[in-house]
Amino acid sequence: MYTLLNRLLALVIVLIIASLLLVWLLSPYLIQYYAPKVLVDYKLQLSDASHVRLNPFKGAVSIEDFQLINTKDKNLGIEISEAVIDLNFWSLTQNVVSFDTLDFDNIQLNIERNGDAIRVAAFDIPENSNQNEQETNTNNDATPTAWSLNIPLLEIDALSIEFSNNDKQHSAQLNKFNLSELTLASDSLRGTFHLDALVNDAALNLDTDFDFHSSDEGLSGQASFSSSLAELQTKAFAYLAQDFTSRAEGAISYEINGQLSLDKAQNLTLELTNTNVVLENVTLNIDPFIIRESSLNISTSELSLGRSSEGVLNSNGIVSLEGEDLELGPSNKKDILIAINALSIPSIDYELKDSGLSIGQIASITVRKLLASKVIQTDENEQKIDPTPLLTLNSIHVDQLYLNPNNLSIETIELEGLNANVFVDAEQNVSNLVTVHQEAHEQVEKADAEKADVQNEIAEQEQIQEPNAQSAEQPAEQEAFGFSLSKFALKDQGMVNFIYEGVTPSFKQSLNIDKLTLAKLDSTTPESFAQLHAMFTAGQYTSAEIKSELAPFKDKTNLSLEMNLKEFSLPKISPFIRTAAGFDMSAGQLDSETKVSVVDDEIDGTVDLHIRGLEIDNAGDVHSGSIAEQTFIPLNLALSSLEDSNGRIELDIPLKGNVNNPDFGLNGFINLVAQRAALAASQSYLINTFVPYANIVTLTTIAGSYALKPRVEPLYFDEGEVELDEEQKAFADKLDALLNDKEDIHIGICGFALPDEDDENPKALANQRAENLKQYLVNEKKLASSRILICKSKVDTREDAKARVEFTF
Repeated sequence: MYTLLNRLLALVIVLIIASLLLVWLLSPYLIQYYAPKVLVDYKLQLSDASHVRLNPFKGAVSIEDFQLINTKDKNLGIEISEAVIDLNFWSLTQNVVSFDTLDFDNIQLNIERNGDAIRVAAFDIPENSNQNEQETNTNNDATPTAWSLNIPLLEIDALSIEFSNNDKQHSAQLNKFNLSELTLASDSLRGTFHLDALVNDAALNLDTDFDFHSSDEGLSGQASFSSSLAELQTKAFAYLAQDFTSRAEGAISYEINGQLSLDKAQNLTLELTNTNVVLENVTLNIDPFIIRESSLNISTSELSLGRSSEGVLNSNGIVSLEGEDLELGPSNKKDILIAINALSIPSIDYELKDSGLSIGQIASITVRKLLASKVIQTDENEQKIDPTPLLTLNSIHVDQLYLNPNNLSIETIELEGLNANVFVDAEQNVSNLVTVHQEAHEQVEKADAEKADVQNEIAEQEQIQEPNAQSAEQPAEQEAFGFSLSKFALKDQGMVNFIYEGVTPSFKQSLNIDKLTLAKLDSTTPESFAQLHAMFTAGQYTSAEIKSELAPFKDKTNLSLEMNLKEFSLPKISPFIRTAAGFDMSAGQLDSETKVSVVDDEIDGTVDLHIRGLEIDNAGDVHSGSIAEQTFIPLNLALSSLEDSNGRIELDIPLKGNVNNPDFGLNGFINLVAQRAALAASQSYLINTFVPYANIVTLTTIAGSYALKPRVEPLYFDEGEVELDEEQKAFADKLDALLNDKEDIHIGICGFALPDEDDENPKALANQRAENLKQYLVNEKKLASSRILICKSKVDTREDAKARVEFTF
């Protein structure tokens, strides 16, 4: 009996082993035979080379050369070179699905999206799959059995994914994919994840540990992660933001370390440490602007971002920003609105509460090599012409910037290497000012108007729905935004070049800013006074200084002003008055001292004017040899009546009245002219004064027999020459002796050129002769520059004309 049982048991075991062995042997062929019948409904086909074997002894499935093909278009959906799936059967008795081994090698997966249709691994996903799943879940009232999933290690080596999104191609190569110690149950999820991949040829790494638990109070847990991405080209993904930008190019890299936490109250917190994001070679087109940058580095040592269960955002942290070669311009042309060679913000300390900025503090901002408004021009061969920008700065440095919802305060702003160029053409346009095309402006305005209309409609509907609440609530008065600046200053000398072509000849002037400071500017205390101090020089001799205290934030104007101007050349402004006055100021210097105080819009002050050597001439630019005074005898007489015995005009002009209707004391001018109209020059005084210098001075009459006028003989130059030779220096030495002997005399020097000396600008040649003579007298002979007045240069077209410098007293 015992022997029979043993034999039966042995037979059963043999049959079981034989059946399992038969399954192991025949499973590849059975799968090849029955798979088409199952896959045909899904329009799928298993390739003939696919090999799938079931090992019933280990509960494992081995896969080799597996290919799944879509029968409709014969496209490959998924390909697996080799895989092993080892299931632990004993764990099934405990409602646990556990795999001893999950190992995949060389997988090729294709994903396609066309419109709303999605195909994954050659399988077309129905558009209403989510709806069907929801209906299935709704109709199934049975309580599910509590199962769990346990994967000690899932390894995928060389997974290649090709993704086509509406004909836009993307690729991902997963070199290493590890999922270890994964436990998935109805109340928990934990595990470790490692990814080493290439996304569009950009290296991506991700490591994370996660542990989440579910209870009656809700889901909670945390996940720590570390990730890096190297130079992902954004151009391939630009179409995803086509509503925002028409062009997005560049490379993005990052290193991120952090932790994501979720508490039982469903408050989500993201904490980042030692995180760095780098953007390189970016071109971003956001009409009407285009942004270009070579490098932008955003990093943080600590940052926290939280979202409450009610959706309220809170954040705080310290962020640094470093950028190189940043540029902003209009999108329709190559002009530059602003360009920055380097930007450095080492620390941005901020706090965000209730989805709004609560506080922000920046220790310093440094900008290197700033350029503003550069119009890019090209020649006939499309070669770039280097234009002059409107503004350049070597550096901008901002210290201690503090911002909250109601106030912005800055400790210091310092500028270095200021160079401004303002070019105004004949049509009164700033020719080197970059403008944005009007079309884009109109589009932006239209979009803003449409947005405002929608908001107004919503507001009206809310008001209709809740009329009582709206009428009961009174709008709170919004607190005025405050601004304060402790100090603004130029660290070194600045330069402003101004060209105005709206007059003839064109006005050109360079202004050196020797000092510019503004201190104690504060809108939060309107009664306080800011302090302004500026010093300027123009050319070698003109200077100005401004000192002022002003209260710019008071309702009424309150200020005190002291301004001194020295040796200002009047011929410079002659082009601006010639049309209205009908004459030019060919010579003259102006000094002025201004002292003004304004208290609650009421002006009280004086302007002291000192004019030396003022001469007027006809409005022509070419010297014809006629005596200019014959045309302007009444005006000359009026001016001479204002002059003292030394040929100076000194005026004390009172300033009174309201800022909206000031009185500049013009009646005093009229009375002064009337009082001095009868004065005449003394012939004996002139003769006795200038006879000792007869070799360089002669006496001539002007305006009939009105007065004797001393005249210095011209200093002649060879054609094309502007430098003083020894003979001309000897002449200048005698002139120096005259001026040293007669310290109350001022002299005007006027350069003349011939038309054929310089075809382009003969007047510049004439002016250089006068400038060189003045420099010799000032630098070598130590004469005061204020005693030598340079007249407007002229071109002499007479046949017997000579290149020269003429003199007037």
